[in-house]
Amino acid sequence: MRFNNLLTLLLISSTTITGCGGGGGSQGSVTSPSPVSDTIAPVITLLGDARVEIDEGTNFSDPGATANDNVDGTVSVSVSGVVGSDPGSYTLVYSATDSAGNQSQVSREVVVVARDRTPPVISLIGGASLEILEGEAFEDPGATATDDRDGNIDVTISGEVGAMPGIYTLTYSAIDASGNLSEEIRTVEVLAKDFDLFTATTEQIVGEMTLEQKVGQMIQPEIAY
Repeated sequence: MRFNNLLTLLLISSTTITGCGGGGGSQGSVTSPSPVSDTIAPVITLLGDARVEIDEGTNFSDPGATANDNVDGTVSVSVSGVVGSDPGSYTLVYSATDSAGNQSQVSREVVVVARDRTPPVISLIGGASLEILEGEAFEDPGATATDDRDGNIDVTISGEVGAMPGIYTLTYSAIDASGNLSEEIRTVEVLAKDFDLFTATTEQIVGEMTLEQKVGQMIQPEIAY
């Protein structure tokens, strides 16, 4: 009887040890999950605008771009394309590739605008040739100027109209934002008044005298003496 009980106890212990060992073997056979593949391309951010305009003859300075990847962090950016010197539209392509081979691209348009070579158009108010009588004050009617790009622009005037009979020149100038200059000329003739000996002043009488008459007036008292 005691022997049977001992045999039963040994069988139970053996079954328990076998079960534990089997459990350990089952845990060792569990495999780790496969890593998720990177399929997301870097994000490129342009520095500056996606469309830029520059004047013909101006050097283009590329502001560049940056790129960030969800796995690799900051990645380098390469640029392809050139900006020519002739007027037109040019495209620059910015590319970035992460370590998994995912690539992204962003483009920038650079427009070279033709240089403004057209000067403003000056329009004289009034005639290009005017006449006034001696002693009259000249009132300049002025001028206006328009430019094909800048619109209405200022006009500067050089020259003056004197009081003495003669022809005087006024120059009207206008310059646009690109440095194109235009000029227009107006002549103003001051006409001598008809000489009236009885109403003329001494200065006017002397002004009308010829050199011979002036010399004669200077020596006449000596002759009379």
